[in-house]
Amino acid sequence: LDSAITARAEDGTYYISADTTYIDDYFIFGEKDITKIVVDEANETYASYDGMLFSKDMKTLIKCPEGREGEVVIPDGVEEIGNMKSFLGPFEDCNSITKITLPDSVTTIHDRSFRYCKSLKSFNIPQNAKMQEFAYKACPDLTRCDSLDEIIVDERNTNFEDVDGTIYSFEKYADNPTYKNLFFKNNNGKKLHITADCDEIVYNYYWGTGVDVFSYIPDDIIDDREGYQVIGDGYYYSGENGLSLVAYKSGAKTIELADGVTYIDAGKSSLLNNNYTVETIILPDSVTKIDDFAFDNCGSLKSVTIPSSVTSISNNSFRYCDYDELTIYCYKDSAAHKFAVDQGIKYKLLDGDNRKKGDLNDNGKIDASDLLQVKSHIKKVKPLEGDDFTCADVDGNGAINAADLLKMKAHMKGVSSIWE
Repeated sequence: LDSAITARAEDGTYYISADTTYIDDYFIFGEKDITKIVVDEANETYASYDGMLFSKDMKTLIKCPEGREGEVVIPDGVEEIGNMKSFLGPFEDCNSITKITLPDSVTTIHDRSFRYCKSLKSFNIPQNAKMQEFAYKACPDLTRCDSLDEIIVDERNTNFEDVDGTIYSFEKYADNPTYKNLFFKNNNGKKLHITADCDEIVYNYYWGTGVDVFSYIPDDIIDDREGYQVIGDGYYYSGENGLSLVAYKSGAKTIELADGVTYIDAGKSSLLNNNYTVETIILPDSVTKIDDFAFDNCGSLKSVTIPSSVTSISNNSFRYCDYDELTIYCYKDSAAHKFAVDQGIKYKLLDGDNRKKGDLNDNGKIDASDLLQVKSHIKKVKPLEGDDFTCADVDGNGAINAADLLKMKAHMKGVSSIWE
């Protein structure tokens, strides 16, 4: 404050003196014990009404104290909700407000007006209201508005639209004056309705604001846009290059892509990288290519099934995955099989013998039982054939003899390893 003549009463009232000419954004930020602001009537810069701070002409709401509770009704005549030169919004961090009613006189709303209003259940957008200039996606920042059930949009408003409880904002661009953003879904039991002219679904993954399409899959989406469809637990776009994954059921540990997806990359299938929940990914026979960073940083990934239709896999596809936990399920001599061998990733063949060399009884080690089978073959007591022959041919020379037997014994004793 520009004046030291202010006072804080024990009843939670903050008094602003007559000669105060400037109030900083943060003057009572974080002070939950302040429930009311009172400005001296002689002050020529500021005014107060119903415990809130306004400009002298009562056209701008500057600050609602953070200790305010329940419903707040802004008086008619107020045009700006928030000082547009300020960083903080007027209701920001008002954790106990449950409803905000704005008058028809409001024309501009600060983008951070409702930020961190954790108990806020409802607010309205009047007939002529729009977001302040440069507001992200021309919509309010709803960070931590955890209790918000509805945004009531005046049907005459041309800056916002309510379609069956799905709320849109319009951005103004020279090349596209009606860029349409879906940014909120009212909790009214209706499905998420994505209109044909929707340009973008707004969701900030860091702050958890906007519409999380994941949570509406597979049963709660109406999409009027051409090419978009729900298949199983996935949400896809059908384009010139086949299907692209847009979203998948929230929290899924197994993601099985629909037939028609042709390639996996960090852009078009971004849900498959930096996904810390998924443990199993199953690719369809339509996939032919896996690009850089396709499964990047999937920390919980344990298995990926890759069909023989895949002919190209980037060396960086599984960057920052845990190779000790990961197994690739693939077909013998396929691109995935060769990739797994080259990268040192465990694999299991879907069409062949997965036993390690010398481990004839497939118990994960070479033991006396394995040696006995090899000896029986060498002595021609019980010849090994097919996959058993290949498994026992440790040195891969097309014959099973004493050399194979010696290598297996050395492996058992820990002198040298066949499997390294």
